[in-house]
Amino acid sequence: MFHIGINGCNNVQLEGVHIRAPANSPNTDGIHIQFSNNIAISGSTISTGDDCISIGPGTHHLRVEYVRCGPGHGIR
Repeated sequence: MFHIGINGCNNVQLEGVHIRAPANSPNTDGIHIQFSNNIAISGSTISTGDDCISIGPGTHHLRVEYVRCGPGHGIR
């Protein structure tokens, strides 16, 4: 399950996003990105039971800064 899915997008900017799911909830990725280009995520807090940000195939030019992740697996 993805809280936010970015699929086949260009020039997306997410700032100040706050996502929360229970720490023991499996498969709760905060943001999933695939087949997208020029994506920026900044100034956000993502607390999920799985990946904070998951990066799928076809993702190019991704910038992540000032993002607080946890307790999940982080960015991968």
